[in-house]
Amino acid sequence: MRTLSAELIAAQKAHTRTPYLQVTISDRLAGIRRLRPVQWYAGAEPDEGHAAIVAADGSLIRVRFNGATLYRSRVTTPTIGSTYSSWTSWGTFTAGVVAFAKDNAGKLWCFVADSATPTQVWASTSTDNGASWSAFTLQFTHSAAVAYISASGKTGSTDIVVRQRPPLHRDLGRRRHQDRPAHHHRPRRRLGRRLEHPHHR
Repeated sequence: MRTLSAELIAAQKAHTRTPYLQVTISDRLAGIRRLRPVQWYAGAEPDEGHAAIVAADGSLIRVRFNGATLYRSRVTTPTIGSTYSSWTSWGTFTAGVVAFAKDNAGKLWCFVADSATPTQVWASTSTDNGASWSAFTLQFTHSAAVAYISASGKTGSTDIVVRQRPPLHRDLGRRRHQDRPAHHHRPRRRLGRRLEHPHHR
């Protein structure tokens, strides 16, 4: 039971009462505090394909296309005061799609499909949290142009999902990239059938 203050008791007993309204303001939704994004960087980079991932040591790794060049950035201690405008040229790729993946051991992958050769998916890897990367190598050639790409890694392999055409088409494909010795050049085996979009069952 809540104890009323003397003022409220007096107002309750008064012949003329003043309405009382209690307002509670909460910055929560279903008991969860609302996220309030804060802009850390507003650069002048072109709005083209890009991706980002946080490495095992907390570094923020970013990649973006600019015309026919792919650029990468590594910010070791990302905060609101960090420098986000420093980019390193990563190779010649005409603007397309790109995705990062990280396995359980912290190894990073970057997968790229550019618009000049949109059926080809290339990859580069890093074992030092994005400080250095291997040369890009061709991983596989898809049956059609890759319009979207995503990747998820685990120790020893990485799954890559590609979509050939815009949404509402059932053109999803999945491939698995296996870690192999450098001298091993057998083609990667395609896994499973194409996945159907739920609207086209």
